[in-house]
Amino acid sequence: MNAMIEFDPFDTLETVQKRVYEHIYEARHGENKNEKDIKFFGALPRWLIRFIFWFVRWMDEHNRPIYSITKDMPLWCTAFIAHLGSIGIDAVYHHLFDLGTAGLLVTIGKMHDAPVVNKESKKIEIRKVMELRFSIDDRMAPGSYTGPTIHLLKELIENPEPLLKPPELSDEQLDKLMLKKYKNVWNERKNVKKQKKK
Repeated sequence: MNAMIEFDPFDTLETVQKRVYEHIYEARHGENKNEKDIKFFGALPRWLIRFIFWFVRWMDEHNRPIYSITKDMPLWCTAFIAHLGSIGIDAVYHHLFDLGTAGLLVTIGKMHDAPVVNKESKKIEIRKVMELRFSIDDRMAPGSYTGPTIHLLKELIENPEPLLKPPELSDEQLDKLMLKKYKNVWNERKNVKKQKKK
């Protein structure tokens, strides 16, 4: 079961949690879009299926993916996250895929007890922990960027306070991050905040 989730750059921890819960519930209990696709494509002649996949790969290699086909394919994403702990399995390293845009594959392991050094008291304590393992496409970004990013993620997991409020991004920052489509949303939110203050 896969849940395709699109996030907003102004999401907070609360809105992310709500959105993830809604998508996972829908994937588990709602209509399975992938099953419909499998039935449709499975009924086509083999030569046509081969041609369609060749064409999808060719378009992907030329950076022109067909959105109507790729929108429900889980490998066309920024990051693919597999929560293996939910089925009682430890986190594993997994190879990346040639197909799609997933340059980051994260696996989350099951919760277990482990000895951890308390930073303040310097004593060893038994705590509940879980492992995260990352496979990163080095063509996406060099280790000098991805290494500190993983450390930042660790810090945010341990100290999530900065994620409780949306980031303050200027129009210039939105342009640099190529998030132009969120400019109107951000400006609307600013206006709502100003009206509330009045």
